[in-house]
Amino acid sequence: TGEETGLHGSRAYVNDYRNDMPNIIGVFNLDMFGYDGDKDRCFEIHAGWMPASNLIAGCLADTIEIYDPDLKFDYLVDKARGSSDHTSFWDAGVGAIEILENFDTHGYAGGCGESDINPHYHTERDLIDAMNIDTGHAIARAAIAAAARLAEPMGN
Repeated sequence: TGEETGLHGSRAYVNDYRNDMPNIIGVFNLDMFGYDGDKDRCFEIHAGWMPASNLIAGCLADTIEIYDPDLKFDYLVDKARGSSDHTSFWDAGVGAIEILENFDTHGYAGGCGESDINPHYHTERDLIDAMNIDTGHAIARAAIAAAARLAEPMGN
């Protein structure tokens, strides 16, 4: 909780589990990914510059290519936002990505094209009926599949 007012929850988590951070393979932060007003099934992957984050983002991109859930995305490195819960993990040196609706216009070939921001964001109209359930479900499934591909068995 408290993401919108200073990343309080994710910062507290990182602080409370600081000794466990080296054991985290990566973080998938799915934040505002269910709106798709133009029905183009496109979203943004905010990876940033950290190699561990790009490992996660690359795995997600590969997973989408392999399973072909009819999704498109903008893969953001230099334009990656640092304003959601994944940032607390970046600050702790843990690879993390944010998966976000098509928030900005980036102009990448084959990417999302024009911005498609949820007009109901942070209003009383930000309800489930404004979401594109099919697109949101496909994005969530792709993220779960990528997390499963990154998972490693734990030793005894």
